[in-house]
Amino acid sequence: MALLISIPILGVLAIIQSAIISTIPLLLGTTDIVLVVVLTWALQDKVKSAWQWSLIGAGLMTLLSALPVGIYFVAYMAATLLATFIRRRIWKMPFLGMLIAIFLGTLLVQVVSWLGRWLIGVYLPIELVVTQIMLPSVLLNLLIALPIYFVMKDLAIRLYPEEIET
Repeated sequence: MALLISIPILGVLAIIQSAIISTIPLLLGTTDIVLVVVLTWALQDKVKSAWQWSLIGAGLMTLLSALPVGIYFVAYMAATLLATFIRRRIWKMPFLGMLIAIFLGTLLVQVVSWLGRWLIGVYLPIELVVTQIMLPSVLLNLLIALPIYFVMKDLAIRLYPEEIET
């Protein structure tokens, strides 16, 4: 059930991200709402379909971007691996784990996309990328992380209800 609901959720969010959110940059950085949703889903305790959500989100973002095909798959899978690692190690502080996962995951996606651009011949100075793209993107993702975390937590509770012992 969680896998079936991921396709319309991530599809609508990818469309919103490409049509609306990408037109509201901070300097040159934009919000990656699909990444934030995938990471907050991966941070939920009961969730077993984090990798599938990551693959679907990476596939949708690959379709909507001009980056080479493997970039989003590598970046989203690495960010999901990081989030699942944080969920296992920092389980007593889920809010702190979410902030760390969003921060590091956004940086990871930005670095992988910069490397992908560099490999295809688009040379951007790293100082410009860090100050104008990476840090504003991290800030924007952290701003939307809290409401998305609570929505995804509620969705996880509804999709994975606790069994009542009789």
